[in-house]
Amino acid sequence: MPSNTETQQLAHRVNNALHRAQVKRQYCLHPNAPDDCRGKIVRAHTVQRSLLKQIARKGHVYALDFDLTSQQSPITMIKRGIKRASTFTGYCSFHDNELFKPIEDDHFQLIQQHVALLTYRTLSMELYKKRRLSELQQEGLDINGETDISATFQSYYEMLEPANQLALLDIEVLHDMGKAIIEDDFSDFNYYAIEIDRKPAIVASGGSTLVCDIYGSAIQDLESLEPLDLIAFNLLPHRTKYGIAVFSWHGKSESNENFIRSFHSTADSDKPNLLVNFVFHNFENTFVAPRWWDGLPNEQKRKLLSKMEFSSDWFTPANHPITYDSTQYVDWKVTNTKTNITL
Repeated sequence: MPSNTETQQLAHRVNNALHRAQVKRQYCLHPNAPDDCRGKIVRAHTVQRSLLKQIARKGHVYALDFDLTSQQSPITMIKRGIKRASTFTGYCSFHDNELFKPIEDDHFQLIQQHVALLTYRTLSMELYKKRRLSELQQEGLDINGETDISATFQSYYEMLEPANQLALLDIEVLHDMGKAIIEDDFSDFNYYAIEIDRKPAIVASGGSTLVCDIYGSAIQDLESLEPLDLIAFNLLPHRTKYGIAVFSWHGKSESNENFIRSFHSTADSDKPNLLVNFVFHNFENTFVAPRWWDGLPNEQKRKLLSKMEFSSDWFTPANHPITYDSTQYVDWKVTNTKTNITL
């Protein structure tokens, strides 16, 4: 039986192979696609370049990456140009420009329309990846004759096939979400937002199926035969001087509300570093300011990368709480919390 290090490195090799294969398949996720599509499929940004520019140094940010030659953690930080950061090939140029224009051309505001668009764009990326994963399984994955990668991918997919098929049902939910936005019906979008006193050195955007609240109590069952609730999360600069973290979702979700209530119950002084833990625990689509990362002690860097390493390990059960620690990674202060749900 391979060691934990060997299986983890193999998992990341498969992940890299999947990424290379995924970029070859491109399509538009807009509800009116493909009939109303115009122009080529573009690299749509889940975090717009204007926001990444605010934390960049010489046009670059640090991004999470897999270093398979590492003798320690296979996850590392690399410099990435903001033109290539946080993109996926999920929309044609017309629909990308038309649909997201309100939050591309102006500052994000905590209004239902902007929350809806932010939620939709974030979950589009996550469900695009799941859809592509299913397609790759059907097509077969054989990267440069590396049979161990192909075999591991097939084994991994078979293990997750029930959950992945449920995730494909979420494509229908995404379609309904998009139709509601097109019809200017934003009433079913929910959010919980935390405003902080400065531009965050970390920018992140991603969707997750949360199975535990902040304290480790179960809120969803991964073995359920019903579709699981997704939550979108974005940590962004806000109005040039401040920052905002937004949890958001579509429709009634008891599990997401339970998670938010547990998060809200923590002291405001703990929330900023809890956000950092949450980001590194859940989202590969994370970008950090070089000045902040380079200034962290090596031990703090190791801790943060180990959170992503733990949560991205396919061979570790997914029903674990956030690996929170008491390290003070940032000195942000919470200035306000806003929500449209009952806490």
